Amino acid sequence: MSFQQRRQKTEIFMTPTTSEQSLVYMRNLTVGFISHICYLRKLFPAKTFDVTKVGSREIRTFNRDKTDSQLNEIIRSLSIGIEKSAIETISLNVNVGGQVLESYTISMKEVQDIVDKDDLQMSVERSFHNLERAVGWMDEVPSDGTISFSVTSQKDKWGPSSQDTFHETEKRKIDLTKYKIGKVNTGFHGANLTMRRAD
Repeated sequence: MSFQQRRQKTEIFMTPTTSEQSLVYMRNLTVGFISHICYLRKLFPAKTFDVTKVGSREIRTFNRDKTDSQLNEIIRSLSIGIEKSAIETISLNVNVGGQVLESYTISMKEVQDIVDKDDLQMSVERSFHNLERAVGWMDEVPSDGTISFSVTSQKDKWGPSSQDTFHETEKRKIDLTKYKIGKVNTGFHGANLTMRRAD
């Protein structure tokens, strides 16, 4: 791996100074959130993931070359939607026997705020820390478990090419207990990270 590639791995959470950079930040946060959940819940083999630094923490992110092509397409399409400011919420659902066992959601909205760089970094690190604590004691997902994505979006912003690749699922009511994982505010966009699970 070249020095430039290593830098790209360690700088995916650089502090944004424009709205466009903030959307890239939201994209990286979302992909990191989804990837780390899949790693923690052992939904894919460990070799599927790379180690990525987030401040003083290490998380696992998908290695595109070792990830299922369908999942790569979903992540790519979701990334396009986020960068176009079209997506409002994304939920990663873990299903067993046709029922949702647990669900992880990131909700995004535009904001106008002044944010300290260190506060932003700490909020991201804290969110991943809280995620690890929240799932650390949970039973492993059964071997027949599957994942699905639920999305709410502004379709006119997303574009037809992405919608053709990723079929948006209807929002469903899930009778699970909700837990707050964290909040992230870049000054341009805010994100709430939550988890729902059966107690």
